[in-house]
Amino acid sequence: MKRGQVRLRRVHDGCGVKEGLGGVDGRFRVFPEPAVRLIQAKKRSASVNCVRNEKGTFERGEGLCATSLLETWQMYIVVGGTGHVGSAVAQTLLDEGEAVTVVTRNSEKAGAWRQRGAEVAVADVHDVTSLREVFRSGKRAFLLNPNADISSDTDREERETVRCLLEAIEGSGLDKVVAESTMGAQPGEECGDLNILYELEVGLRNQPIPASVVRAAYYYSNWDTMVGPVTKDGVLSTMLPADLTLPMVAPEDLGRVAARLLQEPIEKIGIHPVEGPKRYSPNDVAAAFAAALGRAVRVDVIPRENWEDAYRSLGFSDAAAHSYARMTALTADGPEYPEDPIRGSISLQTYIGKLVRDSS
Repeated sequence: MKRGQVRLRRVHDGCGVKEGLGGVDGRFRVFPEPAVRLIQAKKRSASVNCVRNEKGTFERGEGLCATSLLETWQMYIVVGGTGHVGSAVAQTLLDEGEAVTVVTRNSEKAGAWRQRGAEVAVADVHDVTSLREVFRSGKRAFLLNPNADISSDTDREERETVRCLLEAIEGSGLDKVVAESTMGAQPGEECGDLNILYELEVGLRNQPIPASVVRAAYYYSNWDTMVGPVTKDGVLSTMLPADLTLPMVAPEDLGRVAARLLQEPIEKIGIHPVEGPKRYSPNDVAAAFAAALGRAVRVDVIPRENWEDAYRSLGFSDAAAHSYARMTALTADGPEYPEDPIRGSISLQTYIGKLVRDSS
């Protein structure tokens, strides 16, 4: 047995397991330790005298017996669980009493997640063998392609991590995956996430595991780095036209939607665009900062011909600056957006208000 697993003996009395941790029939089944903790926690409300309902599980009153817990238990694997969206996915599942393994490259963040009740797997997405082993410990997984170091050729690096994710789910035994993509995803070259995440979508369509895709709007969190300059100078710099209205969304809302898709039946798959309660412009962002700070905030639009230089000044490589500038241009030129997206509940004003409070 692997570390972190325990052996349960199953005893049948015609309706299910009489005791969760012992018995006489000699048959064993191995479950990861979080499953055992869940079973032990719920045994108090479970009954030995169970009957099978029309859904095929055993129950009595409000309590599920140990057999149904063993049969229906599943571990959710969350890749990128320490980032904005991944952490929201993991926390939503934990809040609903689900068993979660957070996959992270950063071992320093493991302790906090364990305190919240999650298992933690420290693994690099480039290590396909190790990542596949993590996937084999669960039944469903949330996939998020990590951002490459901006000083590298980001398109090349992120194409490689897409390849690794797709290879790692092969032979993993997963019965469903949910992946994070982006609105505007499209085939092409040198347009950053718009191309890379489209290729992730194509890869998922061409493999056998049922997959749902979350196409996310522009993250509210893209404005996080502006809290310092806006607080200091009252200036919101952006490459987008000040009055351009586009879909935006809170990472927390994306996490809630992804968690729900993970929990839905296997046959419920497809592409799901997600945005906030309404659409916003950079002018709206400035107004939200102004309201939170109690001071005037103006928008400073960076001319298109200066975009690549602006990215390079932030530490982007030449290749990354070129790709991000082209991606920004496609966003600024207004692609077609879905008419009937899933809408989150968190407004831009709520998000910016909390951002300002947390930074003070």
